[in-house]
Amino acid sequence: MKRSLIFSLLTSAALLAPLSSEAVTITIQYNDGPSEGFNDATLGPARKAAFEYAAAVWANRLSGTINIVIAAEMNPLGGGPTSALLGFAGPDSAHANFTGVPISNVWYPTPLANQLGSTPTDRNGGTEEIAAQFNSDVDNPVVLGSTDWYYGLDENAGTDISFVRTCLHEFGHGLGFVGFLTTDGNGDNPDGTYNTLPGVFDLFIENNGGTDLSGMATATRLAALTSDDLYWNGASVTGSIGSRARMYAPAVWEPGSSYSHFREATPVLGVEELMEPILNGDSIVMTHTDNAFADIGWSILGPTALPQMDFDSGNPVAIAEGSGAQTFTVTLTSTNSQPVTATLQLNPNGTDTATPGVDYTVSSTTVSIPSGTSTTFTVTAPIDGNESDETFTMRLTRMVGAEFATAPTVQRTITINNMSSVNDWQVLE
Repeated sequence: MKRSLIFSLLTSAALLAPLSSEAVTITIQYNDGPSEGFNDATLGPARKAAFEYAAAVWANRLSGTINIVIAAEMNPLGGGPTSALLGFAGPDSAHANFTGVPISNVWYPTPLANQLGSTPTDRNGGTEEIAAQFNSDVDNPVVLGSTDWYYGLDENAGTDISFVRTCLHEFGHGLGFVGFLTTDGNGDNPDGTYNTLPGVFDLFIENNGGTDLSGMATATRLAALTSDDLYWNGASVTGSIGSRARMYAPAVWEPGSSYSHFREATPVLGVEELMEPILNGDSIVMTHTDNAFADIGWSILGPTALPQMDFDSGNPVAIAEGSGAQTFTVTLTSTNSQPVTATLQLNPNGTDTATPGVDYTVSSTTVSIPSGTSTTFTVTAPIDGNESDETFTMRLTRMVGAEFATAPTVQRTITINNMSSVNDWQVLE
């Protein structure tokens, strides 16, 4: 019998036969009110750009035919000078025993269940598959003191907190990296049981002796959750690293962190895994995460299968008024078997001094590379009589079929050199 579950599980931390070789589509549904959160007049554009960047990284890694909708909010969640809840995300619901389900009598988070059925179906009927909420109070001087959100795409957050990195992590929970154990009446501790069925995530977590969580008696399961002796045992993970991966199971239960993360490890060469419970200032990788997603049923496209997209390093850094159409090139590191597309976002930070359509025009804001490794567009700046130089910024976003560059430089600021008054009177001679 087909079953569905509306979530009230441990998702507040916050796949087996591929259906398609194409990247899944992720749509963002911003639910904030006017002038607040993601719609804040000052910070809203940067918040949205970073949020969409993180969503695109995930979209480009996963194969799927059913659109994933993320319902996004940024609200004042409070906190103190040294600690605060940054945000959380989780699947909106889960499904079991649907037509074509790989494993019977197991809950699959909706984003994954939608892709796995033998008859493609949007089981949420067009509503969101992931709910995500982040703390806007981090940007005030009280919560975490002088530490704020960093909305840049280059991971150079310094002493601030990378919003992109946080979103990437929380989206991982929403897409399926989350346990399905229920909690006690206060919601602070596990009660050792499932809501009628275990989740597919739980099938791959086991104790040192090789017994998975779903197969344990309740008392044994509770003890295992605080044993610091839990492991991920899936073929993709073990095949990649040659052993099981340690899971986070500290002696004292941590709501939202225990058991739904890899165990915090000493970074190797300054690199740490995305789905660890604490993300420091180190570079992040998604190797274990990709493999764990493959174990639970997702078909993984990247990163090795996908080229990186960026502006060409030889593009102009300045253009002159009246100089005609200037050519800009977008390049891929390699060809792809599917068309690669992206959107060219103008004035992404809301700080440009040049106005699109007035001070300059762009031949197209849609970037498409159906084959090959590059494409071009042009920018034209007419003579407008203004005697001062102006600047405008272009950003590549919403990529499909490609990854962002490893050290993202997907934003370029261009100077428009204006005609001087000397040039004007020389023309009259």
